[in-house]
Amino acid sequence: MKALLIVDVQNDFFPGGRMAVKNSEHIIPIINNLQNKFKYVFFSKEWRPNEHAYFASNNKLCIIFDSIYIDGQYKTMWPDHCIQLTRGAEFHKDINRHRHSVVITKGTDANIDSYSAFYDDAKKIDTGLLKELKDRNVFDLYICGLSTDRCVKYSAIDSVEAGFNTYVIIDATAPFGSNPDIMDKVIAEFVDHGVKILRANEV
Repeated sequence: MKALLIVDVQNDFFPGGRMAVKNSEHIIPIINNLQNKFKYVFFSKEWRPNEHAYFASNNKLCIIFDSIYIDGQYKTMWPDHCIQLTRGAEFHKDINRHRHSVVITKGTDANIDSYSAFYDDAKKIDTGLLKELKDRNVFDLYICGLSTDRCVKYSAIDSVEAGFNTYVIIDATAPFGSNPDIMDKVIAEFVDHGVKILRANEV
């Protein structure tokens, strides 16, 4: 069985949002069309508390996108985004919702950052996605959404590690990073981890 995972298509990642991804609006019609090809569709949703430790606003002397050393790792300090019960955390109004879709929330712990739709960064909190997929006998997981070089990437890597045949639908994603070679780098990472790359017309 196959399933589609749509990562973080929330207002704060689209134009006008607090962490807008360039050209992100262009993937909306592609994602809407893709949903018609799947029986099972999952949406991940960042759902961060206002006091999140990885918001620069909650850390004295930090500015947005600073990297600070926490718990043995360098972590990025983000703009406040996808805060629970705010418009920024809502799905974009033009994203269709498959009538049987399941929503998975992440980033809910104020003290742990979270990119993957499967686990937080410390792998202490399981979002429940793995069980939902296994309960439906899913073997092939197709992933799209925002952003290619962050949450899509980490979700895809965790998907491979969980034993799924994992595909990223590359033209239904957009990168947060602005470097011109960012897509080449992230695609190389996908290949290194066993993630297969497709375009929407190949699904």
